[in-house]
Amino acid sequence: MLGNVALAEDNERKFKNDFELQYGGYLLSHLGKLSPVDFICYKNPGHEIVSVIEFKQRTNPHNKHPTIWLNLRKASALKLLAAGFNCKAYYFVKWSDHVTKFINVHNVVRYPLVEAGTFKRFWPTDRELVYDIPITEMLDMKPKADLKVLSQDS
Repeated sequence: MLGNVALAEDNERKFKNDFELQYGGYLLSHLGKLSPVDFICYKNPGHEIVSVIEFKQRTNPHNKHPTIWLNLRKASALKLLAAGFNCKAYYFVKWSDHVTKFINVHNVVRYPLVEAGTFKRFWPTDRELVYDIPITEMLDMKPKADLKVLSQDS
């Protein structure tokens, strides 16, 4: 099996918990396993959708490579959902050194599209176009002061 689904789901759960703790008043809802996008972010109360979010966990430190990739397919899905919900779209990446950064997906179009993927296999889906995003252009996900964590019952 390619990848570790249980590990990916655990990483997403941890990100969800971190996000909700750091950005009090906002909750994440997973869009499901077949969705190309991971989460919708909504404001509680009222459940106003404020953004759609794609999250990636990387096993290397954030300063090992100068860029991070967001594939064109995911960027397109994020933009379409953002347009449909009239909200923003973000790409969050957490590296092994516990650095988490993000970028507004509508800003990635200024970065080059490059062909990326594995050279180990030669199926059509193994190579695809990706935005090559400079990590230095991404914003840090930092805790905000004086957050109040809302319970699911609030």
